[in-house]
Amino acid sequence: AGVPVSVILLTLGENGIPGHMVGTTPGDMGLKRAVEFDQGMKKIGVEPIIFDFPDTKLIDLPLKEITEVVLPEVRKKQPAVLIANSPEKIPIPYINHSDHRRAGEVADRVAEVANITTFYQSIPKANYRPEVDFLTRNRYVATHFIPLNREFRNKRMEVIFERYKSQFDPQEQGRWRTIFDATTAYRGGLKHRELYMRQVR
Repeated sequence: AGVPVSVILLTLGENGIPGHMVGTTPGDMGLKRAVEFDQGMKKIGVEPIIFDFPDTKLIDLPLKEITEVVLPEVRKKQPAVLIANSPEKIPIPYINHSDHRRAGEVADRVAEVANITTFYQSIPKANYRPEVDFLTRNRYVATHFIPLNREFRNKRMEVIFERYKSQFDPQEQGRWRTIFDATTAYRGGLKHRELYMRQVR
C-alpha cells in the first residue's frame, strides 16, 4: 500500500541543454523532459504534477503568481508534508540554482496559507497546514541527512541516469555523482528518512 506521494515539477527544464543534446531546441527539450519525468515518477508509483513556468526564470515571477497555481494542488491533496529545496543559497554547483531556491519559497508560502480562508478564496482551503521540510540547508554537518550507504547511492544514480537521459551527459556522470553525494552531506530538515528510503527503493 504505502503512502501516496506526488511530485510537482514547476518548470520543464527547457533551457538546460547538456553537451550530448546540443542542437535540441528548448521546445523539444521541454517536451522530452516532461515525458521522462512523467514516466519516471509513474515507474516508482508517484503521481507527477507538471507545470510549465519558464525555466531559469522563476525568480523573476512574483511569488503570489506561482503560489496561486500550486496552492490548489496542495489544498486538494492535503499532504502531511511538503519537501522542497531550501530557499537558502547552497554552495554546491547546480543545487544552488535560482529555480530551486524559488521552489523552496513557494513550498514555504503554500504551507503558510494552505488553511487560511482569506487567501485565494476561490480555492477551497485545506483543513490544516502541511509541515515543510527542506532537503538542504546552508549548514555543513559531518553526517548525511539521509543515511545512504554506497550501494544505495550507486543504485540511485544508475536509475537517475537511465530515466533522465536528456539531463545528464554520459561523459559527465562522474561529476554528477560527486554533486549528488555532496548534497547528501548537507543537513536538511527531512524527518521522514524511513519513508524516503522505502519510496526510492
